[in-house]
Amino acid sequence: QALSEASNKSLMQQMEVFREKLEAFAVKHKHEINRNPEFRHHFHKMCVTMGVDPLASKKGFWSELLGYGDFYYELAVQAIEVCLSTRKQNGGLMPLKDVTLAVMKRRPGTAQVISERDVEE
Repeated sequence: QALSEASNKSLMQQMEVFREKLEAFAVKHKHEINRNPEFRHHFHKMCVTMGVDPLASKKGFWSELLGYGDFYYELAVQAIEVCLSTRKQNGGLMPLKDVTLAVMKRRPGTAQVISERDVEE
């Protein structure tokens, strides 16, 4: 039992160090995460692989740091609006590429660049 407790304590310490390093990475690369869809995808994929979901809460650490919650929430609403606006033509069902292009046309020029992966997330 002592070995199990020591192992558990060691694992918890390693997870805390990982969390701190991940947060430092996110702070350091915040601009790139927000600006570059490919980098954002890889960052998100890395987080999920490690059991961290930056999209899990709109009011969590990641949302405050990166605006992740707001970004994906707004993107989801825009994708839904696009699908609803084409409902009469296609039943609201469109290829991902077409949804992405239509969302990009609706976004202001100052908005973050998006990719099909962003819409898919």
